[in-house]
Amino acid sequence: MRVLRITIVENAIIKLSLVRPTTFDNIMAFVPPTLQPEHGYVLLIPVLMAIVHIWAGFKVGAARSKYGIHYPQMYAETSDANFRAFNCVQRAHQNVIENLAIFFALLVSSSYVCTSPTISFG
Repeated sequence: MRVLRITIVENAIIKLSLVRPTTFDNIMAFVPPTLQPEHGYVLLIPVLMAIVHIWAGFKVGAARSKYGIHYPQMYAETSDANFRAFNCVQRAHQNVIENLAIFFALLVSSSYVCTSPTISFG
């Protein structure tokens, strides 16, 4: 098998040549990711994270009714009696939401390299 190599030499002259791939060329070639049977467990992790996210949302809803904080107010004011308790529940829920995007990106990218540790630490 031969590949087309394009090189630019002096004075912007383009040189085309057919060469056999070397070891370096093989390293630089694209290798499509392959899925292993363990990737089914990787798909289970976002489902479990969705359950945690829904649970945290219910906790915020319960805290809203308990402390009397109505929508669209995101956090309780310092003048409210239990502002610190409600804000802790709301902030915990917001932390889950804020970290989901990077968590899922790292989960997918690391599962192609090392599936078992991704499942363990996911």
